[in-house]
Amino acid sequence: MERATEIVKYANLEQLEKYMELIEVKMHTLGKKRKKDLSLELEHSILTKRFNQLLDES
Repeated sequence: MERATEIVKYANLEQLEKYMELIEVKMHTLGKKRKKDLSLELEHSILTKRFNQLLDES
């Protein structure tokens, strides 16, 4: 989660989208193994919220 909070401070829309996609791939891979990682889900939530904020601003 610390990583996500640092990323949202400096990342632009393109960078956020890249990080979100990476996390989604990791979550999908874990899902295939029937596992969950709550920290990944939280990171994704933080990044998505900031991404949406930046979209609204532009």
